[in-house]
Amino acid sequence: MLTKNNGDNPDISIDGKFVIYSAWVGGEQRVLRVPIEGGEPQVLTDYKAVEPRYSRDGKMFACFIPNEKTLQWNRLAIVPAEGGQPIKVFDVPLTTNTSRGPIWTPDDRGITVVIAQGERQNLWLQPVDGSPGRAMTDVAVPGIARREYSRDGKRIAVSRAEGFGNAIMLTDFR
Repeated sequence: MLTKNNGDNPDISIDGKFVIYSAWVGGEQRVLRVPIEGGEPQVLTDYKAVEPRYSRDGKMFACFIPNEKTLQWNRLAIVPAEGGQPIKVFDVPLTTNTSRGPIWTPDDRGITVVIAQGERQNLWLQPVDGSPGRAMTDVAVPGIARREYSRDGKRIAVSRAEGFGNAIMLTDFR
């Protein structure tokens, strides 16, 4: 076990030396990293942040942060790999599924997120040069669970998962 706290959403650095993840620190979610061999975790963000993912070149990571005014988690931040303040921050659609981490494009020129429109989920591309984000897909599928680019960057694989829950009421039991 690498962490002493309840880490979530890990990603391994390109050089294989670190694992970044999000965890609760001082009552707020932060991004931390720990050496791959284990050791003391280092807090990389002194602000709320979740779902970190390293860029393909390993020089930075993307994560979700809340909008300071609305407190909604509809901002995407690019942070140096060593941590600190964001280099860039983008507003993403309010319907962004922040439990599905940001995924960098193979050329590091964009970041893909999952957006929800009712029961439908689609992919949104945010270019890192600051140009407007745009929908990548327009399909009527629920439950995008994971997605990953092909090594050549020409295709993207999407796996689906539909979450169903049941509630059962027990009465007159002994």
